[in-house]
Amino acid sequence: MDNGLNETVKSKKTNGRHPDRVTLTPNLLTKMDGWIKQVTDLHRGVRLTRNNLVDWLIDSYPVELPTADVKAIAERYYDEERFLKDAMRELRARKARGESVNLDELLTQVGIGKAKSVRKPRKPRADKSAVATNASNNIS
Repeated sequence: MDNGLNETVKSKKTNGRHPDRVTLTPNLLTKMDGWIKQVTDLHRGVRLTRNNLVDWLIDSYPVELPTADVKAIAERYYDEERFLKDAMRELRARKARGESVNLDELLTQVGIGKAKSVRKPRKPRADKSAVATNASNNIS
């Protein structure tokens, strides 16, 4: 009997998946609540929770983030200390494999070192009206 009771209790504790949780700042919670209110005020009968809204927002994005979004996220959340730790880990791994590499070479390979080429700015295009005026002046 004791065995059956333990199995029942055990199955209740492990009956489902553990949902992931995301913590939002108070400003973002206020923003989400405003969106929910906006939808529910304009469309009676809609029952919308924060989870539903987050699911909809994520589902409406493509599987691959647009390049502009990836760049904006990377710029906003770039952590120099994290980058340097990763660079040092890579440097140590290469040394352990017997490769001869220094930090300057490693930084150059990831695109932030001294050898990174600087693009020349483009020449401005000539204005079509200025070209037409010059052409008419040359004919006269």
